[in-house]
Amino acid sequence: MHYLNASYGNWFRHKYEIVGSVFQGRYKAILVEKDEYLKVLSAYIHLNPVRAGIVAEPALYDHSSYRFYSRKLKSPTFLRTRDLLEMFNDNRSAYRKFVASYTQHGTEIDAEEIYGKNALLGSVGFLRLAFKKMQAAGGTLNEREQPDARDMGLVNADDIFEIILADMRIAEDDIWKKQRGNVYRKLLIYGLRRHTANSLKEIGEIMKMDYSAVSALARRFESEMKTDKTSRRLAEQLGREVMKRRIRKD
Repeated sequence: MHYLNASYGNWFRHKYEIVGSVFQGRYKAILVEKDEYLKVLSAYIHLNPVRAGIVAEPALYDHSSYRFYSRKLKSPTFLRTRDLLEMFNDNRSAYRKFVASYTQHGTEIDAEEIYGKNALLGSVGFLRLAFKKMQAAGGTLNEREQPDARDMGLVNADDIFEIILADMRIAEDDIWKKQRGNVYRKLLIYGLRRHTANSLKEIGEIMKMDYSAVSALARRFESEMKTDKTSRRLAEQLGREVMKRRIRKD
């Protein structure tokens, strides 16, 4: 990929007489855990031209593999559609509906759901196993990977619940109270998103909420922290308690 990008970049600059980089950022290969993560990654890629405003729906973009997943067409020899379609029981209509669900109701795919921890995308167990195997094989972590390895020491969901209930002394009934703008519920979602390695999908399962609602509430709480003293105080207190636990775990 380095050779391809460099040689094409040089040709493009020469042909169009431009100066500077042709591609933004370096090429990135990602090791993906084959389950929900691969599904979301596929939807993200196929919706790129829609997010860029080039087309209204992915099927209208000519330079995409989407049509080979969404319709019964003979795909190029280099394109493997089987692994992904098997997750939808070879039902192309189900795949089309899955991708379309990310264009409805303001649903967005969070960046970390796609780029993962450095070059790894999957559950916490998958990340830990991958780092462990790499180190066992004599691999070393470079400076860019070090923060990702440290993230494996983040607190877990149970820690967040315990901190909020025991250390911060917030009643469980107050957290689950179905009240518009419930700051304690938003604090819990923010804590799970900010201080654990759980994905939005996993947090949604914990909270019994849709993926999109988790993302929206987490962003809303972060926004409120800038102007609302109560939200900021709760978030700072949670952060201090989380740090205490991380130190003890280390």
